[in-house]
Amino acid sequence: MVALNGIKRALTRLLSEAFPEASVFTEDIEQIRAADGKAFPLLHVQLNLQGSELAMGADTRDKTVLVDITYMEESKSSNQTLYDVQERLELTIGGGFFCGDRYLHVESISGNIADDLLHVTFPVAYNDGIPRAGETFDLFEELEIRI
Repeated sequence: MVALNGIKRALTRLLSEAFPEASVFTEDIEQIRAADGKAFPLLHVQLNLQGSELAMGADTRDKTVLVDITYMEESKSSNQTLYDVQERLELTIGGGFFCGDRYLHVESISGNIADDLLHVTFPVAYNDGIPRAGETFDLFEELEIRI
């Protein structure tokens, strides 16, 4: 099962590695300044569940999550800096990212600059199983493939 908090942790880890000079946050922006005073530049990750659809009689859900990554600096940002960060974010996210043992595919990435803030957004669509209480399945002990 892919949980929203799992996606948030995976993105936080990915962005922390790709942007060591920036602080990565997933909590409310108000709390950041009180944290340690060294929050900027920062990347803020926000997830919005766009849809969770269950087909009749199915044991899975098709989910879509909109990821919004905001980049900001303490003082006014230059467009050149914002363009560079947007390109770095696109390269970092690429075609997708791992969340636990699952690879979440990213088909399109959009960027928007407003009020000296960069917003990079992208939808992540995936199919997730619905856990059933008491269901257990035998695992394969050994699998052999001959080509």
